Amino acid sequence: QQQQQQFSRPPHQTTPAVSTEELTLLYIGSHACNFVCMDTAAGGSILWQANLPDRVESSACIHPWGTTVAVGCYDHCLYFFHTLTGQVQWKFLTQGHVKCSPAFSVRGLAMVGSHDGRLYCLDPATQTTVWVCQPEDSSAVATVPAPAAEHSGASGSGTPATATVGTTSSSSS
Repeated sequence: QQQQQQFSRPPHQTTPAVSTEELTLLYIGSHACNFVCMDTAAGGSILWQANLPDRVESSACIHPWGTTVAVGCYDHCLYFFHTLTGQVQWKFLTQGHVKCSPAFSVRGLAMVGSHDGRLYCLDPATQTTVWVCQPEDSSAVATVPAPAAEHSGASGSGTPATATVGTTSSSSS
């Protein structure tokens, strides 16, 4: 109960992500630099909490296989956490705030826009950059739907057609 009171004070600016696999878990970030996993089946008790270096405006996104949850941070990073333990699995560094909410494709690739004007496609399983592009209108990275070619394999190789646009980078930390 005391944990719930502490968490209810910071302003919550993000939409929670909810998992219903084994437990009913809710993931939410705040301007107070916290990213929290709550068990709603246990009255909202905090399962784990990560204290990030800067505020969180990004909504979380749960990996299709349910083992990873991703969230962006103002520290220019996209964080990948284990859904049940809160252990950081990977932290990917961009060159701008990550205010945009990430999206996972059905193949498990994460796509996110950054305020550096780039759109990133990342593979959290291998901790690699699949592709990076910079649209002519960088405001296009405000929200990132998974490309249709990623879902359908329409490009033949299963790689989104935009993979050849822009530059490839392997920034990570």
